[in-house]
Amino acid sequence: MATTAVTTLKTNLADYPVTKAMKDGRVTSDLVTLDYCGPDQAHNGFKAMLRENGYDCGELAIVTLLQAKIYGKPWVALPVPINGRFQHHCAGFNREFGHLNPKDIEGKRVGVRSYAQTTGLWIRGILQHEYGVDLDKVTWCKVGEGHLLEYRDPANVEALPKGSDIGQMMLDGELAATLQGVDLPKDPRVEYLVPNPFEAAKDWYAREGVVCINHMFVVHEELSRNRPDVVREIFRMRCSRRFQSGKPNAGGETFRLTSHGQTFRFLLKGPGRRGKGILGRHSRHTGTGTLRPRAGSESDVLSNEGGMPFCDARNLKAVGISRRYRMG
Repeated sequence: MATTAVTTLKTNLADYPVTKAMKDGRVTSDLVTLDYCGPDQAHNGFKAMLRENGYDCGELAIVTLLQAKIYGKPWVALPVPINGRFQHHCAGFNREFGHLNPKDIEGKRVGVRSYAQTTGLWIRGILQHEYGVDLDKVTWCKVGEGHLLEYRDPANVEALPKGSDIGQMMLDGELAATLQGVDLPKDPRVEYLVPNPFEAAKDWYAREGVVCINHMFVVHEELSRNRPDVVREIFRMRCSRRFQSGKPNAGGETFRLTSHGQTFRFLLKGPGRRGKGILGRHSRHTGTGTLRPRAGSESDVLSNEGGMPFCDARNLKAVGISRRYRMG
C-alpha cells in the first residue's frame, strides 16, 4: 500500500449495479484510489487474497470471511454487503431419474463446487432446518478446493476428478442432485429440489425477515490499523448518495432494493444509538450474518415472475446496512 497523500489500493471487486458508480468514476475520492485489478469474477481472486495477501481490499464471500476469522487471517469486514439473494432455488435434480424430495438425498451423492462455498452452505442449512435433511447422511461430491489452506472438509466429502462437471454429472445420473447457483444447468429436465422454491423463499422471508448475504466488503487489517481514515473513506464511497433512491429521514438514510418490479427499503442508520441495526442478526439456519431489511408497505417483495433468482447481484439496485455493525 502506498504512503503518498493519495493511497492506491489493489482491489478485488466485480461489476454489480451497487459498485458501478465506483468503478466508472462517478464516485471518487481525494484520499484513496481503488485499483480494480482483480479477475472479472471476484471469487477467482479469493485464494490470492487470503493465501498471498494479493489485494488490499475487495469483496469476500461471507462463509470464506468467517473461516478467515477463525484461522486468524488479517481481514476486517466493513458493514457493506456487496451482493445477496435467497438460496432456495439453488439445488436441482434430473426428473428423468425419478422425483426427489429433499430428504431423499440422504444416502446419495450430491455435487457441490466446494463444500465451503457460501451458496452451498446456505442451501444445506435450508435443507437441514426447513426440510429435516440429515446432512451427515449425504455424500457431498466437490470439484474444487476451499479458499483457505487450513480448512479440512468433513469425512463425508468426496473429491471428484479434476475437471469434473457436476451439472453434467447430475444430468447423466452420476449424481442425485447438485447445489449450484447460476451454474445450475438450464435444462428442461432439471427440477428444483426444494418444492416451489420462490414461494418457499417468500414464506421464509415473511417468517425470518432476512436476506442471505453472499459477499461482504473487506479491508486488510493493516489498513484498518494504520489508515482508518482511508477505511472510512471507502465506506463513504460505497454508501454514496449516488446509490440512494430513498429519502433521508431522522433515523438514517433509506436505500431501496428493487427486483422484478418489487421494492423494499433498507435503513442506513447513522451514528448514535448502540446496537447492531439491521445487520447483526444471526440466522438459525446457518450461523452466518444476514441482512435484515426493514420492509415498508411493499409486502410482496419475493414475487418471481419469470423464474429469475430474486436478489441476484445482477438485479440489486441498492443495499443499505448499519454503520454500527462490525463483524468479528
